[in-house]
Amino acid sequence: MITKISSGRVISKRKTQNLNVYLEDGKIVKITNENLPCDVEYCANGNYVSAGFIDIHTHGAADYDFLDNDEEGFLRIARAHAEHGAGSIVP
Repeated sequence: MITKISSGRVISKRKTQNLNVYLEDGKIVKITNENLPCDVEYCANGNYVSAGFIDIHTHGAADYDFLDNDEEGFLRIARAHAEHGAGSIVP
């Protein structure tokens, strides 16, 4: 399935451009100003579009701490970070 994110300000090489982002199976496959066929389209309405960020220092989130050594807590921490744009975290 091809997903298109349109009308967004794509962050690339220290500048922003109005481009379309195409994803397949959750991975970016093309960034272009072309209008290509897609299965699903999301309009970014001029908001920024970027790959997920990496939080390189975290102790936890959502009222959970990695020091608690609780698997459910770890999952809730990961979900909380993902909801705020982190694609990866380093506890």
